[in-house]
Amino acid sequence: MGTWKKVLRRIYTDYKEFFIFIPIFIIFYSLAAFFDMFEFLHGIFTRYELMELDEIFGVSTILFFAVLVFLLARSVKLRKEIKERKKVERELESTVEKLELMLESLPVALYSCKAEGDFGTIYVSDNVRKICGYEPQDFIRENSLWVDNIHPDQKPQVLKNISEVLDRGYHEYEYLWRTADGSYKWFYDHAKLIKSSSGTGDLIVGMWQDITKRKMMEERLGKSQKLESLGILAGGIAHDFNNLLTSIMSNLSNAKTNPNLDQELLALFLESEEATTRASELVTQLLTFSKGGAPVKKPLPDFSDFIKTVANFTVSGSNVKCEFDIEEDLWGIEADQGQISQVIQNLVLNAQQAIPEGGTIKIGLSKFLVNQYDHIESGNGKYLKITIEDNGIGIPEENLQKIFDPYFTTKEEGHGLGLSSVYSIVKNHEGCIDVKSQLGMETTFDVYLPASDKPADTPIRTDSKISEGRDKILLMDDENLIKIATGRMLKKLGYEVEFASDGEEAVDKYRKSLNNGGFDLVIMDLTVPGGMGGCEATKILRSIDPDVKVVVSSGYSNDPVMSDYKKYGFVDIVKKPYRAEALSSTIKNVLRGKTQ
Repeated sequence: MGTWKKVLRRIYTDYKEFFIFIPIFIIFYSLAAFFDMFEFLHGIFTRYELMELDEIFGVSTILFFAVLVFLLARSVKLRKEIKERKKVERELESTVEKLELMLESLPVALYSCKAEGDFGTIYVSDNVRKICGYEPQDFIRENSLWVDNIHPDQKPQVLKNISEVLDRGYHEYEYLWRTADGSYKWFYDHAKLIKSSSGTGDLIVGMWQDITKRKMMEERLGKSQKLESLGILAGGIAHDFNNLLTSIMSNLSNAKTNPNLDQELLALFLESEEATTRASELVTQLLTFSKGGAPVKKPLPDFSDFIKTVANFTVSGSNVKCEFDIEEDLWGIEADQGQISQVIQNLVLNAQQAIPEGGTIKIGLSKFLVNQYDHIESGNGKYLKITIEDNGIGIPEENLQKIFDPYFTTKEEGHGLGLSSVYSIVKNHEGCIDVKSQLGMETTFDVYLPASDKPADTPIRTDSKISEGRDKILLMDDENLIKIATGRMLKKLGYEVEFASDGEEAVDKYRKSLNNGGFDLVIMDLTVPGGMGGCEATKILRSIDPDVKVVVSSGYSNDPVMSDYKKYGFVDIVKKPYRAEALSSTIKNVLRGKTQ
């Protein structure tokens, strides 16, 4: 029953003119027939004979159906127009809804504001809240909100840019803007002037886009380019400088073994040796910026103990102590122990200097799983996170983006390489570093290093004493000072030494020596300017004698040989400059087959 009511109601709604016309027509026709109105009217308006009642009925019927057809046609047309209008309205609503969804998904906010006075905002799209945290109504309610939140250092230039919009009709500019949470973000602003033709006032329309990530990438790229330039400089001088240091170190090692040396001269030699070691460490810092400073990665055992040892040693004797928060069941790590030690030392020293009156440095070590939603530079995967936090003086905001730049320092005695070398070492380990600081409160450095499943090698004991021998050694180096000084050192240790200036000469001497028992060990310089270097020469030697034992010696290399020396046929490495103790220990381990 309810369905029929709905159908009848719908029919009446669509054709109500027709249903109203029927009773009116019946009433009019009945009255006319009763009072002979048709005859009376016909006598007045015509000269023809009066019509009979049946003729009147026929004419009325024709008129009735004519009006009925007209009304039906009109009703159908109106209904069609209503349907088309509703269809257009639905399409318009759908289009508006799609446009709103598109605006919400765009990484930009659209706006319009007055082109005069305080540039009062008239409209801001809803997605502005995702970009800066404010509601659209906040901009409309408070006309000065946009101007007040421009970074003070950039406000004069931004207001000048608005003048460019009024003069030229459009402008594009970038500036720092304070968001609702108080932090500053970089915005790209594209503005255009719309002149009013109705006299209601000109408008500025445009869009805001958050480009903070892009600016950070640009800063990192600029930092990388600076480090690369420094690497070219460091790589250019490191080889020659290390050769000189190696000669000095070797001669000092030789001199201090003289049995007739008095204690005063011995003390001077020891001080000179220590100064040479510190000079070598400075070169090592420079080398971390270059391709030649590639880390010699090895699985590190007991990484948490390693960090504790380095950190406590760094603050020993000061009024600062370290407090550790080490997570259990840590993942392993594969890294250059010397370089990572340098990272910890520099960061702890930096924290120590931030609290001159003394205090506590908090050091944390934990597992960290990086995914695509984490805002750090490293790729996805497992990482060890090292956190070093102090409650010191903090870092001013204007310096926060510069602290990793080479030679940037705020310390009177600083050389500006500490944090720069930290940045390069972490980057060369395929990790990343982040810093957060509040002026006058605290500074936190977070270091992320890739985790590794490789088992740690059993460390080989190195003797602190000088070991002697009677074996035959071939020393190849292009620097005469090194050949003389190192040769003198080896001969004092009891070894028989022959020399070669490049790889070709070393191969030739080794081939000829096979008829007389050969060499027990070859020490090969990695790079020889204009000649055959250690890699190519070792490949030839192994084709001549698969059992040849070659130790690579270098202070710098453009190739990743020092980090994966076994891949290139070497059995061990000795880094320039080297002490007599380190060189003799390496030789003894190689000859006894104790290399890793």
